Amino acid sequence: MENRTLYILAFLAVSVAVINLSVTYLKINDFREAFSGFAASDTGTINITVLGSVNINFIRNAIDWGTGVVYTNNSNPNATLTTRGNGQGLVVGGNWSSSGVYGLIIANNGSVNVTLNLSTDKNHTDLFGVAPSGLSALQWNITDKDSGSCAGGNLALNTFYDVNKTVSEIACTQLGSASSKNEIFLDFYIMIPADYDAAAKANLNQQVAIYANATVAP
Repeated sequence: MENRTLYILAFLAVSVAVINLSVTYLKINDFREAFSGFAASDTGTINITVLGSVNINFIRNAIDWGTGVVYTNNSNPNATLTTRGNGQGLVVGGNWSSSGVYGLIIANNGSVNVTLNLSTDKNHTDLFGVAPSGLSALQWNITDKDSGSCAGGNLALNTFYDVNKTVSEIACTQLGSASSKNEIFLDFYIMIPADYDAAAKANLNQQVAIYANATVAP
């Protein structure tokens, strides 16, 4: 629509210029003996400003481990659940299903590089209570899905960090907008203790919300 409008405006401007030229020509003929030194040419300009757009999407927006229990034996005091990008999830010390479980994918589908901030609504203690063993965790890890997508930020790539619901983490200072380098994986490591607060947390469908916020990168 913008191109069509611009074309019509340009056409009208040219049409008016032709009409003005005809009128001017007649006047010049009428007074050619009295006037001289008219300009032979002039210059016009067209100004166009293209605004950048910020558009962040979760291309893969859910991780669902289903139901499961911790194997309570001496060799496994807890269960761990780990996503691994496009690789199938990994379960150790429990019977949760890893079938079809993969990491989240965040994409910058806008036209400018952005600074990406991540936050959540829960810590590991919100999920499992305060376990006497202390063997519980909720961690996240950022990796490039497309090489060179994420640069800078407070979270080093390929490293798991504890999730802190009170902090909005700068995941990438620069998340690229080019289609060849604009996607990242957001993976999770969950440690479920065998001695978690069963009275308060057992048989509950526990969910963690992940929030992504983007601003135009400096």
